[in-house]
Amino acid sequence: MTKLFQLIEIKKEHGDSGKSFSLGIQVRVGEHTNTLPVTAECRSVGAFAREVKALQKELEGIFEEGKALFEGKISGGGMGITEDMNPERVWSVLSAISGEEPFAEGFNSMAEERRREVAEYILTSCNIFSGKAAVFSARYDSDTALLE
Repeated sequence: MTKLFQLIEIKKEHGDSGKSFSLGIQVRVGEHTNTLPVTAECRSVGAFAREVKALQKELEGIFEEGKALFEGKISGGGMGITEDMNPERVWSVLSAISGEEPFAEGFNSMAEERRREVAEYILTSCNIFSGKAAVFSARYDSDTALLE
């Protein structure tokens, strides 16, 4: 197996002598291979370590989602929402759904207790004046815990 990840050295202008790197992923399309950055520019070992840890955390989350699929623990209308996901992670999945109706259907397909947990997170932690959180706050019915 070829290496999927590669370091990308970021070239600096004449006056800057510090090293700067990004972690990249190698992508092959047809005859062309390119390395695309998947982290921010890192100017120190500490910054690079934080970026790598963030990727590791994301991969662990994806692993848990896949594991749940194999174990049949998926809920939320087949969107990849598992019972053990925290409300923040559930919101991350929901807010990535394009279109208001599929978004509402995905939210409404969860169990009522779960909907209430996620709603509390959204209404207390997200900016309800823009994006999907604005759609959510406009359509959420607290009596039924459904999006109308």
